[in-house]
Amino acid sequence: MSSQKEKIIREFTKQAETFNEYQKSFSKEDINRFALSHMHLTGSESVLEAAAGTCAFGRTIAPHVSHVTEYDVTEAMLEVGRQEALKQGIGNVSFVQGEAERLPFDDGSFDLVVSRLAFHHFEDPGAVMSEMVRVLRAGGRNVIIDMRARDESLRETADSIERLRDPSHVRCLSGEEFGDLAGRFGLSVSFCDTIHVPVELDAWMDVTKVEGSDREKIRKLMEDDIAGGDKTGFEPYIKDGKIMFDHRWMVMICEK
Repeated sequence: MSSQKEKIIREFTKQAETFNEYQKSFSKEDINRFALSHMHLTGSESVLEAAAGTCAFGRTIAPHVSHVTEYDVTEAMLEVGRQEALKQGIGNVSFVQGEAERLPFDDGSFDLVVSRLAFHHFEDPGAVMSEMVRVLRAGGRNVIIDMRARDESLRETADSIERLRDPSHVRCLSGEEFGDLAGRFGLSVSFCDTIHVPVELDAWMDVTKVEGSDREKIRKLMEDDIAGGDKTGFEPYIKDGKIMFDHRWMVMICEK
């Protein structure tokens, strides 16, 4: 197993419970419903959620399809997904542990393959996309929701702050890079939109349990940006006395 996979498992084992609660906020649930509204499901689909985390997106999809397979490398995240599915009475889901670069499914096994907030953790996004497309049937759809990269001049600055907050973060892709990735593996983009999701700085750092000097460093960078100093790429602002910023979540739906 690569050092990046070990880092992902370590970080998301630590984050499992807090991550799931964070995803329940209105704006994040709203993005799931927004994506769902553009997927035009029939109720008969077999779905794979790759790098599923706590399976929040899969639970949104499950009532509208035949079956959802939740697949993630971190057992602690899948266990939270299992418990949440039980609480909500969702029975048409199964859970499989493994790496997104090595999907243990036959070619063309799924009508729909989705991934939410995962691609910025992949060292080789192409390897993951290749596998997602391989297990997708001809005529099936691929749906990706992920953070979109900041403006190019501040992209590395923003990614470095993301890594300070979560060491398993690798790099946010731009909209153009996501489009190129889809095209490289024979997908045609049928829908793409970017939604601004408001994030409260302290809640964002609480999810990954950022403490001590790292927390203070991130806060100082945001405060300096607000005061007119060096830009972070996050475009932070004050609302109700709290430091806020907007993540840019891209929803991309493709057809094979």
